[in-house]
Amino acid sequence: MPQGSILDPLIYLVYVNDTGKLSNFDILSFADDTTLYLSHSNLNTLYMNANKAINNLYEWFCANKLPLNVNKTKYIAINPKTARCQLAEFNVNIADITLERIGLNCTERATTFLGIYNDETLTWKKHVSHLNSKISRAMFSINQVKHCLAYDSLRTLYFALIHPHLSYGILV
Repeated sequence: MPQGSILDPLIYLVYVNDTGKLSNFDILSFADDTTLYLSHSNLNTLYMNANKAINNLYEWFCANKLPLNVNKTKYIAINPKTARCQLAEFNVNIADITLERIGLNCTERATTFLGIYNDETLTWKKHVSHLNSKISRAMFSINQVKHCLAYDSLRTLYFALIHPHLSYGILV
């Protein structure tokens, strides 16, 4: 199919629809982003299951001639602040390539999941900081034109530039 065709999304979904039947792990897909999520009370078992799941998915991608960018594939181990697990001794690998972990003692401390920043302890610091930055820029823009525009126009600017950032992901 030529890229941009109206049938592209449908063909893609038909093509990748059976990825969820690979194993007993959960998959969340949004467009061409795929997220595996697993949980277990034992850290060794969790990492063993994660390695098995990601490699099953990698083999499926290879068999179906879909590229998986291993350099963009990362993982995050979510645990409470009170749990002091030594996560550095565990690795997730795809075809003998160790994936980069996202966490407090790593190069990346947080990741976005559908536009919401998450870290390994599920704090909101990075997300709130990101929102603060976006809203500050929008407020600066509105402040620059507040003397030139009518109230209705300023209200429209608020709902276009600020409100979506405040209301997106509110259920989370």
